[in-house]
Amino acid sequence: MKRELMEKEGMNKESMNSESMGMEPMQNNQKKNSRWLLTTLIAAATALGLSMTALAGGVMPEAITGTGGVNSREGYSKLFDASIGTKWCTSGTDPYVIFKLPAAAPIRGYTIVTGNDNRTYWGRNPQSWTLYGCNADSDPAWEYGGWEVIDSVQDDEVLQDQNSIPYYFELDQQAPAYQYYLFQVDKKKGGFMQMAELILDYDGNGQVLQNVVAGSKGMNISEGYQKAMDGKASTKWCTNSTSPYLIVKMSSPVSAEGYHIVTGNDNSQYKGRNPKSWTLYGSNADTAPEKNDDSWEVIESVENDTTLKDVNGTDFHFSLSQPSKAYRYFKFEVDERKSFITQMSEFSIEFSGSGFGFSALNGTSADSSQNSSGSASTGTLLCGSCAGRGDNHCFVCQGQGTVNGALCGNCGGAGRTKCTACNGKGHL
Repeated sequence: MKRELMEKEGMNKESMNSESMGMEPMQNNQKKNSRWLLTTLIAAATALGLSMTALAGGVMPEAITGTGGVNSREGYSKLFDASIGTKWCTSGTDPYVIFKLPAAAPIRGYTIVTGNDNRTYWGRNPQSWTLYGCNADSDPAWEYGGWEVIDSVQDDEVLQDQNSIPYYFELDQQAPAYQYYLFQVDKKKGGFMQMAELILDYDGNGQVLQNVVAGSKGMNISEGYQKAMDGKASTKWCTNSTSPYLIVKMSSPVSAEGYHIVTGNDNSQYKGRNPKSWTLYGSNADTAPEKNDDSWEVIESVENDTTLKDVNGTDFHFSLSQPSKAYRYFKFEVDERKSFITQMSEFSIEFSGSGFGFSALNGTSADSSQNSSGSASTGTLLCGSCAGRGDNHCFVCQGQGTVNGALCGNCGGAGRTKCTACNGKGHL
């Protein structure tokens, strides 16, 4: 589509540069020193269990048009759905998305959040891209002549094959105020390209990153508190702590209106692991408060809960009787357990305009628009061979979809093959 448009307008990749688009690009190509430092800090935070993983949003950008996804659940609109549990995944040539803000705003930078399965599907981050802006009188198309270059990145080395990690790209100088934006992927690393979220940095932005920064130790290294916000029902936080807790940090204070709890991926087999009674707290401490810090204020308490059921990977939504005051930190603390072990797959704070989504056990995307009566649950046990995905990494093309420039004959270019253990269902 892109090449056809450029030929129609007498353009090509070489001529579609900063001069032809209306302005000199801000000299931001790579900023290797500062971005490498950011990547190092993020890697260190990840190792310490501080990785930012869950996303919620206030006033979200509106997706206008773009390159379609590989299926109806992975289209470009997922870049702005306030959830790292969903993603834009496309095999299209020169992928792009056009979106707009509620009003024109000057941006300082932008954040790209990697897909929640990048460690499984390697090489799907964009490699080179350009961010454009404009102030058209109506929704512009890709071929609109008024797009102006904001930032251009060539052969990026910052984005890593890590799950649900935000990478911030700072501009050398603040961009002019634009209402419309075009994110153009100029070069892919392989047959597929994916991103979970795209967030612009400007004053008044309602998009908020929330991440779990502390919690009770898991039963093992793969069941730590970080798993409570990794966007996947196939993983879980599982602990034998006598007083389990999670501490969540928001990138800016928000007023909580509720929260989501997704049950463990094997609750139907191991019953009695849902929390029984708990309290939600808020704090505006300068730094992440300790579990027993005096700054915690009670938001809501639940006693002898009967809402959570022993079903697998199911989203249960809890609304507050009234919105809380705005807090930077939230603590979810279990006051009474049902058994020796407590577990959950996902946890998320809900606030005005926010969304919540995750990868369900059956391989589809579940979000908060679905009800909590079992929409995300398989009702059976997760397939251990494919971890609930329904497919496995193609060993012939190593997930790239191509071999020596041709479509892989083993997977037909998909990079994945159907799991034979569960016959592609993801559950047994």
